[in-house]
Amino acid sequence: MSHLAAAPAPRRVYLRGRPDTGKTAALLRELQDLLARPVRPDRIVVFVPQQSQADRFRAALADLRTPWRGEPFIGTFYQFARQEVALFFPTIAAQAGFAQPQREPIFLNIESAQYCLSKLLAERESLFAELRLPLPRLVGQIADAMNKLAQAGLPLDQMSARLDATWPDAPSPRALFDVAQQLAEEFRRFCLQHSLLDFSLTMATFGEHLLPAEFYR
Repeated sequence: MSHLAAAPAPRRVYLRGRPDTGKTAALLRELQDLLARPVRPDRIVVFVPQQSQADRFRAALADLRTPWRGEPFIGTFYQFARQEVALFFPTIAAQAGFAQPQREPIFLNIESAQYCLSKLLAERESLFAELRLPLPRLVGQIADAMNKLAQAGLPLDQMSARLDATWPDAPSPRALFDVAQQLAEEFRRFCLQHSLLDFSLTMATFGEHLLPAEFYR
């Protein structure tokens, strides 16, 4: 009977330093070393905070020769979540609450998501008169609150309570926060009905229905 060598323990390295002290350069060397061992590119995921960083990583790999086809995933965490949700959408759509799981998902950018949300908000804009915010600003604030909840792994029904907890003055406009949450939930139902995914629903679908799934992990 042959004996397989135990897999080496994962190496965890935390880099900290001021700008221009070589953190990214060290990560680039690590990525090049992984591919030179060689490690299959599809086993490597590189998360970056913005697209310009991704371009720098790809440029570092341009002349690197490996026996494998393809390249590592290099992008933001949202780009990764969107890619994975799109790939596994037929498998998880029904349990995630999408009314038409057989439909191809449509991912909304910031502008299209806020446009849809503004249509719902326009009918209730007068309720927010005391805030003295123009409609685009109000829409942006609600969308931002939805996105932050999804990033933190928190359910949408906590929006009003979370906004209330961070309001600096007393009393807080809790009634307006409740309306904002109702609008957010109405927008979420609209997206689920039509297989539309904004940033918040993409992150929630990935975190709640794909990442914990045994077949995916």
